[in-house]
Amino acid sequence: MRHVTTNDFEQGDWVEYSADGILLIKDIRRITRPDNDSVTIDMTIVVVCLKGRMTVTIDNTRHTMTRNQVLFLQPNSVVTDYQLSDDFESRALVFSLGTIENSIYLRRKIWDNISYLRLHPVVPLSEDDIRIFKHYYGIATANLQADDDNLYKQEIISHLLRSLVYEFLLLTDRLIAEQSEATKERIQTSNDGLHRRFLELLAFSRGRTRKVEQFAEQLFVTPDQLTAATKAVSGRTALDWITEATVKAITHDLLYTQKTVSEISDELDFPSLSFFGKYFKQHTGLSPRAFRERFGQE
Repeated sequence: MRHVTTNDFEQGDWVEYSADGILLIKDIRRITRPDNDSVTIDMTIVVVCLKGRMTVTIDNTRHTMTRNQVLFLQPNSVVTDYQLSDDFESRALVFSLGTIENSIYLRRKIWDNISYLRLHPVVPLSEDDIRIFKHYYGIATANLQADDDNLYKQEIISHLLRSLVYEFLLLTDRLIAEQSEATKERIQTSNDGLHRRFLELLAFSRGRTRKVEQFAEQLFVTPDQLTAATKAVSGRTALDWITEATVKAITHDLLYTQKTVSEISDELDFPSLSFFGKYFKQHTGLSPRAFRERFGQE
């Protein structure tokens, strides 16, 4: 399985705009991939369908998107087997994980939105929603096409595209509000809902949070309740999930970045380089340096 980041998109001529971890893509059909390729994504992707049809499997569930619908792909999603109709037309926004963390997700409690979009990644747009999207998109592209290269162009476009994400969040707020109180209560209190919200927190922590107690506190449950929920839903404990996510974050940085072992240890808030090395070796059988030498790209 291939791991895809924003770096895999930035060099393509299908990209209309790329700066500050934000990409604007006009034609996703030009993004090619090997047949039957499965990928995990390290970014947030928002695709608005203007015409035609797209089918895609996300985390082993098949979804179809048609005209005036929007598809949300979240970090750590597994994407396989996508197909586009001949007349498919879309616009897509791509946000790096760091951009989302720093500018959007950490500014407000939107875990219900994230959980909703995990369950319903394809969302219908009203005519007003489409007009708003086209308005933002039109202003952004007008600035891109302007001959003047002023100091503020990049900031203007960046803020416009960030603002558009908030418009989509407002859309999910409305959809969540339309659910019955009983349904909302089940989503918020059931083992499945708790497990899903835990996985969202885990994805955005990227290995920096490694104690069950810390996640339990954020979810307003006890560590035992969190562990019981994850065990009931997945057959694995919360600590198992945390360890897997931490090791995955470390191996990604070892294989796909130029960061030193010390830099990775510091960014993931390990207490010392020695502890970091012992932790990684305990779970992989190799030291960080040995792992990079054996499996790193040539």
